[in-house]
Amino acid sequence: MNWLKFLKRRKEEEKENLKKAQREEEEERRRIEEERKERQRKSDTPMVKHSPPVSSDVKIWKPRPTDVEKVFPSDEIIVSKTDTRGNITYGNQLFSKMAGFTQDEFLHQPHNIIRHPDMPKLIFQALWDTITQGKEINAYVKNLSKDGSYYWVFANVTPSFDKDGNIIGYYSVRRKPNPLGLQIIEPFYHQLKKAEAVGGTHESLKLLVGLLESKKLSYDELIYRLQYNAL
Repeated sequence: MNWLKFLKRRKEEEKENLKKAQREEEEERRRIEEERKERQRKSDTPMVKHSPPVSSDVKIWKPRPTDVEKVFPSDEIIVSKTDTRGNITYGNQLFSKMAGFTQDEFLHQPHNIIRHPDMPKLIFQALWDTITQGKEINAYVKNLSKDGSYYWVFANVTPSFDKDGNIIGYYSVRRKPNPLGLQIIEPFYHQLKKAEAVGGTHESLKLLVGLLESKKLSYDELIYRLQYNAL
């Protein structure tokens, strides 16, 4: 298949996944609100509306990573939203299940509470630089659960805009990663980590650029080809 046609089709699928995630978010918010009203009704106390907290009082302590891996079905997606500072404003049920945190625990916490120490700094630097410019990015990410276990995702992160085109937050939709892609990404991330231990992201960037030049691909092309067996 022509690569441009392939990429166009995958981009359209990403848009559909985003729409699906947004519908799921709306349904879950309605469910939570209905449950809240039902609890309020049973308590027979006046309903009081509270403003959402700016930050959470819950303190999150990162666990010691283990070798236990979590997986999730290929037909399900993990969804989360953050504000422009990277604090979590929404997470779906699968996000809560895989991360191991309740909604009360993760809301308004920095999204990096699930960052695994095996992840190279360069990947998050590239991700942040891209989305703050109003562009989307895809990446393989190893996440850390509350119990120390880990789970890999294929993440698509996009900025959210207001009616005037200003960035007001970020939307992340994660799917199950291609195991064949991980066979390449995991050892490469290990190389990036070793390079960063020597010379920071400046050294790991050299490795990434070298890989892209050897494959004659852009970063986006490489990630898509790994995920969809087109490399």
